[in-house]
Amino acid sequence: MKIMEKKPWGGRFQEDIDEFFEEFSESVSFDQMLYPYEIKASLAYAEALRDAGILTDKEFNLIKKGLKEIEEEIKEGKFIFSKEYEDVHRNIEKALYEKIGETAYKLHTGRSRNEQVVTDLRLYLMDECEELKGLIKDLMEAIVLKAEEYYGIIMPGFTHLQHAQPVLFSHWIMAYYEMFKAHLERLKDYEKRLKIS
Repeated sequence: MKIMEKKPWGGRFQEDIDEFFEEFSESVSFDQMLYPYEIKASLAYAEALRDAGILTDKEFNLIKKGLKEIEEEIKEGKFIFSKEYEDVHRNIEKALYEKIGETAYKLHTGRSRNEQVVTDLRLYLMDECEELKGLIKDLMEAIVLKAEEYYGIIMPGFTHLQHAQPVLFSHWIMAYYEMFKAHLERLKDYEKRLKIS
């Protein structure tokens, strides 16, 4: 089989593409970190297809079992991501096909690759927002502790990089608390936006 026949867009070309383009267009070297979200989104989509009557219970269970096996193989370090299949989505799709055959392709009924990518990225960003919020909260707590520890300590304030009026260190550091509090609110707002497609 020619390499172009393995590509989702391969039918558009008569000859194999340049090796440089192959390297340039692959993303699996970095997007493989999205695999938990690819599995999660695919399982949810398979369930929706079953509920809509597009997949039978048998097909759904076959897809679910296959995806769970792939997930375990990845976690155990047994799964080999291949640049030949460009990205995490195609790698998992190919592995699912090898496990369950043609039923694997039913998972893409009514779902474009772009929808797949965006869904995985949104799920990933939701998790990252949660982690970032936790780190910011920890930092804010540390700021409060330092403000209490050095309560009453005077330091020079600055304006345009010049010494200005004396200020309390606790007041100065609590200004950063307020800045991070604003960032926390922005992240909460961003999370709401992530949930809207």
